Amino acid sequence: MRDNFRDGMQGMGLRPHQVQGQIYVACDPHDSTDSYHMRKIAEYIPGIHYIPTFRSGHVVATSISGSAAFKTLMDALLSGSPARVNHTVSEARRKNPTNIRYRMREGYARHPLLCYHMLVSLYDRADGRFRAVFEDEWLISVILYRLIRAGYTQEAGDLLANATSFRLTGRRARVTRTMTVASDTLVLSVHGYALSWNAERASFHGRTFITTPDNTSFLVFCHEAAGEKYASVVINTQRFYIRQDEKRFALTQSREEAGVLRFMQLPSEAAVQNGKNDSDGQLVVLRTSQGYACFHPDYNNHMDSPNLLDWEILTLCPLSPGLAGQTVEIPNDNNENVPAISQDEHTELTGTAVRL
Repeated sequence: MRDNFRDGMQGMGLRPHQVQGQIYVACDPHDSTDSYHMRKIAEYIPGIHYIPTFRSGHVVATSISGSAAFKTLMDALLSGSPARVNHTVSEARRKNPTNIRYRMREGYARHPLLCYHMLVSLYDRADGRFRAVFEDEWLISVILYRLIRAGYTQEAGDLLANATSFRLTGRRARVTRTMTVASDTLVLSVHGYALSWNAERASFHGRTFITTPDNTSFLVFCHEAAGEKYASVVINTQRFYIRQDEKRFALTQSREEAGVLRFMQLPSEAAVQNGKNDSDGQLVVLRTSQGYACFHPDYNNHMDSPNLLDWEILTLCPLSPGLAGQTVEIPNDNNENVPAISQDEHTELTGTAVRL
């Protein structure tokens, strides 16, 4: 930047004889470097046409890719109409799977219900180019987590069932399929992964909720029985409960055995402190003999945390979708660590939900 955009610059630069026709500059207004370049180019070439491509990042082409999109773009460029070019780029970007994912990755923390409706609008088209959206298991997981924290449990169940079906079959879930029972729920952390059991190491860790790189990982379910929420796994159709013996973990088939781990509903004072809505009792913590289980972003954990903050709080996601009801404005999580979303970004998210 210092070499190519400065007064009296030498070497590489933009010169009047190099400027021909109409020039369009498309860049992400949130990319500080590209926005700076665009402003400097405009100083030397008056009359350029700026096209904002929200949440495209530096490589704008990934948000408007596709042979059909480029044909339409070429036709718009040949028309000589800046308004038509701007509209064409905006439409291609809004309907691009990569850009949809980028926008949801920015908006899921504050607007999980809006992201859910965006995904629902793709259900009937996820067998084609939109399937990649549902293959982003981290994105689906964090939306599930935020939906449940905001009290939208039925919507989370619907998303879990359909995302799993799309990922494994490429089709929408028409019939609820489960090898577990109605009292089982999936356990998700704030970092967007499912709690799982490493059979080889006899320890907890995290994983994506559908695919896993090895065969030693089993999803941990919260199994509710006799008024208790047990940590359990299902292996070869048999249910095992996870117990703690001093600092070691092991499996047992009897939930009455000493040391069997239970999930505890998040205490009401902790829920108020963290600004959460837990009217359905879907926020839990895992209590051990040393303290609370704390789950890290790198899939690891430690079992002796004295805190009850985001890394300790888990959500329970139902395995059967039920009927997603009418939903209204979503409450804010009041989490100071989550950056606020701008009005332009909210419009972009809303625009996708309407236009797709």
